Amino acid sequence: MKRFIYLFSFVLLFSNTLFARIIIVTPNFTTIQNGIISASAGDTVLVQPGEYIETIDFNGKDIVVASNFIFSGDTLDINQTIISGNHVNSRLVRFTIGETSSAKLIGFTITNTYNDVQSATPQVVGLGIYIENSSPTIEHNRIINNEFGDWYINGGGIAL
Repeated sequence: MKRFIYLFSFVLLFSNTLFARIIIVTPNFTTIQNGIISASAGDTVLVQPGEYIETIDFNGKDIVVASNFIFSGDTLDINQTIISGNHVNSRLVRFTIGETSSAKLIGFTITNTYNDVQSATPQVVGLGIYIENSSPTIEHNRIINNEFGDWYINGGGIAL
């Protein structure tokens, strides 16, 4: 029965296009961003458990970027698939080039970016996820420990 559920989930996920690919990313093989660069509309970038210290930008592509949670439904996959800023000043996930609701981010922990620069302006909010002129689907993610220093109290986790 479990196998049927996985197969059914797979068919539903990819039924919108006949030529969709699954691009698998592992911590020892490549980066999530390289998977995104390789992807075309309708593709899925499937990210294996691990910590990925990088920033990602969907670059206007309507693709799915997901952890194994997309198949398992197990929150352990969310906890074990981490996009980390390693405490640097950067936006970890960006949607800024008109991505639609078909651009999906599913099943990650997005964490550890920090900005203590007091000269920051509102344009640097959204350290975890930043969305501008786009309407992506964000599902089943933990967005934690993305913050500005004590002087600024808004927008560390997500900004729209």
